[in-house]
Amino acid sequence: MNWIIRPAHDIERRSLARLSHLAFAPAQPFAEIEARYASDAAIVARSVVACEAERLLGKYALLPYRNYVAGCEMPLGGLGGVAVAPEGRGLGVASALVRHALEVLGEHRYPLSMLYAYRHGFYRRFGWACVGEVYRYRVAGEDLPRYPEARYVLPLDTATDRAAIEELYGREAPRHSGWLVREPEHWQGHFKPDSTLQMFGCRFGGDLEGYVIFRYVNVSPDSAEVAHIAVREWVVASARAYRALLGFLGAQRDQVDAVVWDTDRADPLPRLLTEQRAAGDRSIRTFLNAVGFGAIHSSFMWRLVDLDRALALRPVRPAGDVAFNFEVHDPVFGTTLRPVEIEGGRLHLADKPASTTLKLDIGTLTQLWSGYGNARAAHWAGQLQVEGDEGVLEALDRAWQVEPPFCWDFF
Repeated sequence: MNWIIRPAHDIERRSLARLSHLAFAPAQPFAEIEARYASDAAIVARSVVACEAERLLGKYALLPYRNYVAGCEMPLGGLGGVAVAPEGRGLGVASALVRHALEVLGEHRYPLSMLYAYRHGFYRRFGWACVGEVYRYRVAGEDLPRYPEARYVLPLDTATDRAAIEELYGREAPRHSGWLVREPEHWQGHFKPDSTLQMFGCRFGGDLEGYVIFRYVNVSPDSAEVAHIAVREWVVASARAYRALLGFLGAQRDQVDAVVWDTDRADPLPRLLTEQRAAGDRSIRTFLNAVGFGAIHSSFMWRLVDLDRALALRPVRPAGDVAFNFEVHDPVFGTTLRPVEIEGGRLHLADKPASTTLKLDIGTLTQLWSGYGNARAAHWAGQLQVEGDEGVLEALDRAWQVEPPFCWDFF
């Protein structure tokens, strides 16, 4: 095809806004999206376009983030805003843009890339894998526990309490695999003057120990009646702060019918509820005596890019000394053989091949590396083949054991 891929130019703001409008929000007034592009120079600076002559056919944005994986701060290349104009669809523009993005990430030696996919299958073709899950519970306020710590929860002021909120998040983020390292610009959406977000936090005589950010959702757009509370984010530094926030939300039962609580797999919330049933669900119990309760939503995708750097940076747990090879099939960068050794509580690249080889694609390796899956299950499912000692699988699972990643941020 006769198009080129290059950095976006400042004079193309309106064309970039048009691409975003038609790809992501065609029902939204174009003027709102155009105004955002006109006021934010960073959008253009991070955008790459595919064009034919002077006509833009597609775009993407590279976002230089950092996140935490098993307690280690990791460079992260965010891929966002992949959009193709209606007249450019079906021509391979999106595929060319994604390949270009991976080449750029590889040149900059990013160990990891992250995106939120409109269609997972498309990005799977280029090596990304689903690793993020959001557990969503819609619970009646009356079913939340009544904890006495709730009396310590008070409104937070977005001006005077901002530093304390950011400090608490920054202190807790390394303990949660997948959370982003937030720079000041990442907080802008939380503290917009016209935001409808509500912020409450708890202190027990000292520093801020927990906060919850939520929005009241009305029954309908033309109604003033509140239907439920939608929790956007919650961060706690202690069990008592967690109890305080749950007790506070439960105390809103007279105003709202339900609380929608997004969380990760490890959250003990389901075990603490009076009724393990979705708010308003009065369905008859069915097969296995089950009723509707929560839902698991697919979230972000990850992809290992610079494989050597990703393997070297990934923390490991004690797993004994073992040597093996990864034979990794990558649809963009080709097949590579990486001899590795787990020795003395760390994984490092080896100088010569071992006698056991694990054969897998880059997506499966990404899932194992992230903690989303484990090697023995991948072998059982046929995602991973072993030539040699299958005992290596158990050692790898021990070494890379970590809670699956979760992230509050969306891009």
